[in-house]
This record gives sequence, structure tokens and C-alpha cells, in this order.
Amino acid sequence: MSGVEVAGLVLGAFPIILNCLDYYRKSCEPLSEWWRFRTRFIEFADGIRHQEMMYNSNMMEMLHPIIQDNDCLADLVKNPNDARWSDGSLTTHLERHLAGEHERVLRIIQKMHDLVEELKKLLQIKDNKVDWIDSQSERSWAWHLTRIRISFSKGKYKKVNKLDSHNRTLKQTLGCSRRINLIEESRQTSPPVELFEKVRQHVGNLHNALRLAFRKCSLGRCRGHCSNLGLRGDPEVVEVNVLFVVDDARQEVAICPVKEHATTTAEIRRSSGKLPPTLPAQSISDGGIDVIEDLCSYLRRGRQLNFEPGVISDEDDRRFRLTSHNPHSTAAQTSSELVALSQLLEAHRWNHIRLPRNLRLEMAFHIASTLLQVQMSPWAPQKWSKQDFLFQTDSEGSFGVCPYLPQTYPSIRVDTIESDPPVTASEEDTRAALFAVGIITLELIFGHTIESCEFRGRYYGPDNKPNDHTDVCTARTWAKRVLSECGAQLDDVVRRCLDCAFEPRPNLLDKRFREAVYAGVVQPLAESLKPWKAVTPRA
Repeated sequence: MSGVEVAGLVLGAFPIILNCLDYYRKSCEPLSEWWRFRTRFIEFADGIRHQEMMYNSNMMEMLHPIIQDNDCLADLVKNPNDARWSDGSLTTHLERHLAGEHERVLRIIQKMHDLVEELKKLLQIKDNKVDWIDSQSERSWAWHLTRIRISFSKGKYKKVNKLDSHNRTLKQTLGCSRRINLIEESRQTSPPVELFEKVRQHVGNLHNALRLAFRKCSLGRCRGHCSNLGLRGDPEVVEVNVLFVVDDARQEVAICPVKEHATTTAEIRRSSGKLPPTLPAQSISDGGIDVIEDLCSYLRRGRQLNFEPGVISDEDDRRFRLTSHNPHSTAAQTSSELVALSQLLEAHRWNHIRLPRNLRLEMAFHIASTLLQVQMSPWAPQKWSKQDFLFQTDSEGSFGVCPYLPQTYPSIRVDTIESDPPVTASEEDTRAALFAVGIITLELIFGHTIESCEFRGRYYGPDNKPNDHTDVCTARTWAKRVLSECGAQLDDVVRRCLDCAFEPRPNLLDKRFREAVYAGVVQPLAESLKPWKAVTPRA
């Protein structure tokens, strides 16, 4: 029997004891000498009720970090027969939230269980009933002797005192564990994960600014403005590249948030609405920085002339500086194109291009980090897959290793726009995203897509077509080959992604979970690149 199951049994024991005591009271009250025992009996019953109250309070404190919904938590504590007490679903969460005191807490609960069982035996409670009171026949001397012995027994008070001592110890232990967890949660995150979170907030705000800037397109003939967000697994600052496609030509721009103390005079005038009417509406220059009103026209002009830095802002007046991105590889020239990862893998499979394993692993490293940089932002794909990750290639076969995520902004001239609804990632979404990263990592390790696995057909449905379980079964079978192919480090990365095997509950709002993903997936992928020590072309 598990410790958690014992905790549920203790919850159920208190009502049984109190119910039997109430039955005892009703049976004995008609007797003329009841007054002699009444005070001691009420004192004992109140002591049991108090221990039940303390124990219930301790259970709620213990389970509160796991079950956030107050009504659901109250229902669990009230119902000792709830399946969660016995199915093991609470055990792993308790081990995490009790900050190393898991076994001690369960030992205390076991002692309390033993005490309530001894109390039931002392009170002659069998099968949750007191059979010696049930008889309605004339009371025998044995009946009266039992009643007197139970009424005046000092043992039951000693057991209540022990219950009180264990309840207090349990409360102190839970309180210490909670404080330790609070300290752990308040600890500063590691620099890479902290930077990823800042990038995530930056790209979310940037999305709103780009949407606003493109909706002011003065041409009115643009069908849409394609913007491709470029991300790295090892960013040094809060800055991202965006590859804009304007009239089938590409303009890559580095975009970073503008700090308040760096705000220019023109930006202050623009945000306050006090711009001189003689200045052009689409761009106001002050100190060499343009405040961009019409991003579409700005990019067209920048492609024809030297690209000058500019600033865009969102409806909350957060500002972003645009500067020309100086590409590091031939893949970023105007002759390049964006190709989905699935196409690259197929081209590699048929020997149309060559993707060395070290470069494929570097691509996996950058892709895995995007989970921490764009999840819960408008840039996050609705359903993560290799189709969502684009890479720059050129006619000579050169390609970049950093992925791009596409976004298209419509051309609609409006004075006000509605904000996007808040983007959230449920536990199911998070598991699905990590599973997709696991499949992509498998594909990049072996150099071909999961659809081309020779054994995938084993997992088709009765109609001989893929179904919802096909990729799951194929991926798990495929993953068994990673250990012999690439070693334990990458085998662990794939396993963690496919199983979402991280200690914190899958929740990207929880920085402990983000730390776990970084330590278990992103960092090992980065370390797997070290043996090659390759100078990889940068996109």
C-alpha cells in the first residue's frame, strides 16, 4: 500500500470514529448515570474532531501546489475513496513539491494511520460499526462493563495526544517544504533560459508592432507582407532577425527593443502626438533614426537605397529598432529562397544536397531552442512540425542552419486594431510540441523524414493508412536505434522529448520546467556539437 493511499485511509478513519462515537452517545444518553460520563466523553469527541480538522488542513496544504482548483482540492480531501488516493497519480508530484521530505511526511502519515487503527480497536469498532451497542435486548453486565471501561479509559486520550503531536509535526514539515519551494522558485534562472524568456517576450511584442506597421501600408495593393522570424539557439542579446519578402525580393533586418533612456526626440514627439504637420507621415528622422509609419514603403525604399535604421512601435508605445542585417553566408543573398525542413531532408535523402550530421545536429539544436523562445507567442506554430521551420538555401547548395518561422500580415488600413487574444500553452499542447521536437531530432539524426521509415507501415490502421497512432509508434521504435547510433546523450534527449520526461509538470509558465527543458534538451544538443568543432556557415 502506497503512502498516498494511507493518507486517504486516515481521512476516512476520522468520520468513522466520530460516527461511532455519536452512535455510542445516543445509545447511552437515556441511562440515568450518563451524566457521570458526559463531560469526559464530549471532551474526547471534541479532541477527535479537532485532530480531523488539523489533518484535513494539512492534506490541503500538502496538495495545494499540485491541485490548483480549490473546489477540486476540497472534493479530494472530503472523499477518501477518490481514485487519486490509490492510483499513484499524486505520488510523483508530491515527491517534487515536498522538497526532499517526501518519505518523512509519509512516515508521519503512516504513524497516524496506525494510531487511528488502534483507536478503532480500543473503541471496539469492527467493520466500521460498534456491534456491542447494536443489541436492543436488555443490557447485560458485560455491556455496562464495556461502556464504563471505554468511558473511563485513559488510553484513548493518550492516542489523541499522539495524533496531535503527529499533526503538529506534519504541519511544521509541510510549512518548511513550502518555504523551501518558494525559495527555489524565487531563485534566479540560468542566464540562457532568462535570455530565452526575454526573447520570447520581445517577439510577442514585436508581432503586434509589425501588424500595426503593415496595416498602415499606403500602397493598398499588397496581398500580404511575409515576415520570417529568424532565431538562434545561442543568442547573445535580445535581438532577432526578420526576413521580409517584398515584391519577391528579400530584406533581412535585425530588430531589438529600444530602451527608454535611448528614446529620441522625434519618438517622444510622435508618441505624444505633437509632431509638426509639415513632417512626412511615413517617416520622421531625428538624429539619424527614422520613426516608421508605413513599414512596407520603408522596406521598399531600403532595398533600393542604403538601408537606414528605423523605429516602429506597437499600440502600447513599445518601440523597436530596425537595422540592416549583415549576412554571414551566401545563403542570405537575394538569390536565396526559404525551404521547409521536410524538403531539405528529402533532398538529402536522394543525394541532391549533402547535409553532414554535425550540421543536422546544429539545426536540431536551433530548432529545440525555439520552443523556449516563441512558445505562447503569436509566432508559435499551431501544430509543431518540420513544415513550420524554413531554412535559407541558394542555387549553389549552400544553406543556413538557423530556422525561420513564417508570419503573414495583411494590408488593411485602419486607425485602431484589436489586440491578439492571449496565447497560452496547455499541458497537452506542450507535450505535443516537445513530441514534435523529438521527431524532428530523430529525422535530423538519421537524415530522413519519419514518413520514409521502412517500418512505418507496421503501424497503419486497418485501412492500411496512417492514423493518429502511426507516428507515435514509429517514433518510439525509431528512438531505440539512437543509443547505438549516437550514444547515451542524444538517446536521452530524444526520450525526454517523446515522453515529456521532465520533473516539473509540463507548463511553460513555470520557469522550473523551462530550466528542465533547457538542461535536458537544448544544452545536450549544444554539447553534442563539440566533438566536431566545425566552423558552420551562419544564416
